[in-house]
Amino acid sequence: MKCEADITPDALTGIGHACGHNLIASASLAAALAAGAAMTKFSLPGKVILFGTPAEEGGGGKIKLLDAGAYSDHNVDVNLISHPGKVDDSVLVRTNAYTNFRVEYFGKEAHAAAAPWEGINALDALITAYNALSVLRQQTMPGDIIQGHITNGGSAPNM
Repeated sequence: MKCEADITPDALTGIGHACGHNLIASASLAAALAAGAAMTKFSLPGKVILFGTPAEEGGGGKIKLLDAGAYSDHNVDVNLISHPGKVDDSVLVRTNAYTNFRVEYFGKEAHAAAAPWEGINALDALITAYNALSVLRQQTMPGDIIQGHITNGGSAPNM
């Protein structure tokens, strides 16, 4: 069996990334080669397919592969991933699955002094949701990351 690969040493050349993409790629390649060699040595049926996952962090890479039929076209039974980390028990390692969503709040304006009860304060709804997510962090496992990014909190302090 002959295999050649060009493993890029860093995901973001010149900038760095520190996520270990070079380790993920080389460990995945080594695992695929080892599995293929074991299947050959012990005359096991099946095939080993090595997928590189595009746009994995924030781009839904595995979803893109699913949508393109990569797993169904090859009748994939098992999917393994290797990701470096600092956890002693590698059986319990949690991967950084990434879900991105956008929430937009709409309010109803009202004069703050004359009739504030007629308004619906979208910023208060946003702050309540943000605070709820913030206290949720203490209920999640180490390594689970919940982040928020407020892009627009209104055009004026009273709006």
